[in-house]
Amino acid sequence: MFGLRDLHVYYRKYAITEIRMIFYATQLFCQSYLKNRISIERFVERVRKRRV
Repeated sequence: MFGLRDLHVYYRKYAITEIRMIFYATQLFCQSYLKNRISIERFVERVRKRRV
């Protein structure tokens, strides 16, 4: 879902930083969806459709 198989970094510390940024952005999107009363399941479906 988060596209980690496409993560191209050579050092672990950079990978951890990248993963943290991805999770932070995801949290912001989830909060926005909750605030606008849109279900998280619908959000996840939309994200998965874009990754395929």
